[in-house]
Amino acid sequence: METKDKLENFFLDTRQVMLKEEITEKSSRKIIEHLLYLDNENTNDILLHISSCGGSVHAGLAIYDTIQSLKSEVITYGVGYIYSMAVHILAAGEFGKRYISKNCNVMIHDISDHYGRLNAEAIKINTKEVLATKTRLVKIFASLTHQDIEKVEADFDRDNYMTAKETVKYGIVDKIVCGTFPNNKFYKEQK
Repeated sequence: METKDKLENFFLDTRQVMLKEEITEKSSRKIIEHLLYLDNENTNDILLHISSCGGSVHAGLAIYDTIQSLKSEVITYGVGYIYSMAVHILAAGEFGKRYISKNCNVMIHDISDHYGRLNAEAIKINTKEVLATKTRLVKIFASLTHQDIEKVEADFDRDNYMTAKETVKYGIVDKIVCGTFPNNKFYKEQK
């Protein structure tokens, strides 16, 4: 068995899932498969480690929807950097079980289209879709963070970087922690 397979088996055996890359259709499919597999095994907590630059909104929403549909509670743990759509997934963890490492960097911002060169009618159609998606994301994020929709809209207007402490204050996560891996009983709260 290759080292990569051993690592994947180890994390699944200890109910841990890793989001450590850009959120794409392929990476979200793998995260969703792992979450569904673990939820089917039993309803113990699942730990989702996140260190991602973000990526596809629709692929990220698929992960979000899956987390919301599970019987298992999902603990989210942010390390390194978490940007864009990955922040939504970090905030989607079970309230009271959303953690961040003390040196983690977080960035929220407005969504953008990645459609490339389009004609005028296609731009009009895509603009409508992007704005509708933004409205949906703002509402979801406001509910996850307990912020007013107007505040979230204003904070999404440009790249908005936050420290771990600012992330807790905003309501994206609940606690700053340091972890001792690999088991799931590893959190020691920071003072």
